[in-house]
Amino acid sequence: MPNALPIPAGTVLLYKSTRIVFVEAVDDFVLRFVVDGTTDEFLVEAAPGVHVRPTVQWVLQQFADGQLMDTSASAATLSEWRGRYLGLDRAAVLAAEPRAVWKYELARAALINRLPRNAQVLEDFARTSAAAGARSASGRSIIRWMNNLEAHDGRIGALRNRSGRERGRSQLPAIADRLVRKRPVFPALLTR
Repeated sequence: MPNALPIPAGTVLLYKSTRIVFVEAVDDFVLRFVVDGTTDEFLVEAAPGVHVRPTVQWVLQQFADGQLMDTSASAATLSEWRGRYLGLDRAAVLAAEPRAVWKYELARAALINRLPRNAQVLEDFARTSAAAGARSASGRSIIRWMNNLEAHDGRIGALRNRSGRERGRSQLPAIADRLVRKRPVFPALLTR
């Protein structure tokens, strides 16, 4: 049966505190899940005392409500981020993310000049210190960068992108991104 959602069979999801495994799409609207580690079918309560298989609509609604999550989408912890980026030197950061070097230089110059943490003052400073045609930054961003530098002993790695994803990659978990980008199976149903 064609899968109405682009979820590969075997995908493990977390519904509240229950791990469930996607098995198959029964038809275009009904899906089959089992409780992870068992052969028990996962059912949802459609009405008091009435349990049914989950539907595509149920999955989408639970994702939207934050009740259903892809277990492969766990974010890196702060300690993992520290280990990965804080020890990097200028050359390594420049090779991986040139924008981080620019943020570092701007925030470091603001700290050296002992500028107050005032958004307007810092925006003016960024505008005057930028070369002709170079980008500028908002004052609030510069304040955040200054705080990150101070919190991490002035290390350039503190200004690396913390999301752990490359530029242009979706910030959504892979499964949610597939759900969002998926074209409707029955466009005629959406026009009613």
